[in-house]
Amino acid sequence: MRGAYGVDHAVYDTARIKIENGKRIRYEFGAFISAKIKQTIAKNIVLSTKLDLFNNYFENPQNIDVNWDVLINMKVNKFISASINTTLIYDDDIPIPIYVYVNGVKTSKRAGPRT
Repeated sequence: MRGAYGVDHAVYDTARIKIENGKRIRYEFGAFISAKIKQTIAKNIVLSTKLDLFNNYFENPQNIDVNWDVLINMKVNKFISASINTTLIYDDDIPIPIYVYVNGVKTSKRAGPRT
C-alpha cells in the first residue's frame, strides 16, 4: 500500500497505533524535458502552454510522467479580462481509485494510474 502521491504510508497495528512513520519524500532519478510556447491567437487573446516530461531511469523506464498546462488569457477592455486554465497530469506511480456505488454505498473498486 502507498501513501499520498506515491510515498510509503505509515504502518499501524490492529489497534490503530502507529508502529512506523511513513515517508515524506520520494526521490527519482531520470531525464526531464520541458517545452514552453506563448502565442498570440487574436488581438487580445494569448495562448500559453507548457509541457513537462519525466522518465524515471530506475522504476518503469518505459513510462513517461506528463504535466501539461494550458492557459488562455483574454483581455476584454482595460477593466475586464478573463482566463481559462487547464492542467493534465499523468504519473504511473500514483494510484488513483475508481469508486462505484454498491447498494447506495460508495466503495473503491480498484486503483491504478490515470490521467
